[in-house]
Amino acid sequence: RSLGHPVPFYEPRIFFSQQDVAKTEQWLTSLKTQPTAPRIVFVTQNSGGQRNQWSAARFQQVITALSREVQAVPIFVGTAKDAAPVDQMRQTLPEKGISLAGKTTVGELAALLAQCDLIVSLDTGTFHVARAVGLPGVVIAPAWQSPLEWLPVQSERYRVLRGPSIREIPPDYSINEISVEQVCDAAQNLLTKYPADPVQRASRVESSFNH
Repeated sequence: RSLGHPVPFYEPRIFFSQQDVAKTEQWLTSLKTQPTAPRIVFVTQNSGGQRNQWSAARFQQVITALSREVQAVPIFVGTAKDAAPVDQMRQTLPEKGISLAGKTTVGELAALLAQCDLIVSLDTGTFHVARAVGLPGVVIAPAWQSPLEWLPVQSERYRVLRGPSIREIPPDYSINEISVEQVCDAAQNLLTKYPADPVQRASRVESSFNH
C-alpha cells in the first residue's frame, strides 16, 4: 500500500467434517439455553511460550458482566493442561457454561467455533482458528508484538485491544494495560453488530465443510 498498490485483506481458512459438527452439536445441546442466547467462547490461558497473559480475575469480571448484561453463555476451550485452571475459574461464575479444554481436535474446535457467536481471547492459536471460520472476536493483545504481523487490524469483524508499543518484554509482563471495561465494551459492540443468530452459525458451518 505504501507504494500505491491495492492489497486485499485475506483471512485464513480451515475446514472440518460433518462428524466434527455432529460431535460439537452434542456438546452445545447440553447447554440447554435459548437458541438466541449469545454463545461466547473464552480463551483464558496462553500456551506458556510467550508472555501474553491477562489476569484470571479480570476474565472472571468480564464473563460475569457479559452473562448478566447480555445473557451470554460462556464456552471455554484450551489444551488439556488448561482444564484445571479453567474449572477453577468457572466455580466463581454465575453462569458456568461448559469447558471443552483438552477435549477437541483441531477440526472439532473449528466446528465448535463456527457454531458460536463471539470469541474473547488472548492472542493464541485458537483465536486464529476462530478467524479461519469467520467468527467475530475480541483479542487481548500484548504490547510487545506488532499487530500488523499477526492480528486482523483491518477487519471490522474483530476488535484488537492493545496498549502502547513497548520494545522489550518486562520479566513480569501481563497485559494489565487493557481494562475489563474495554473488553466488555468491545464484546458488546460486536454483539450489536453481529448479534447471536442461528442462521449465521449455520452459514459459517456450511462454508467450512470439507469438500
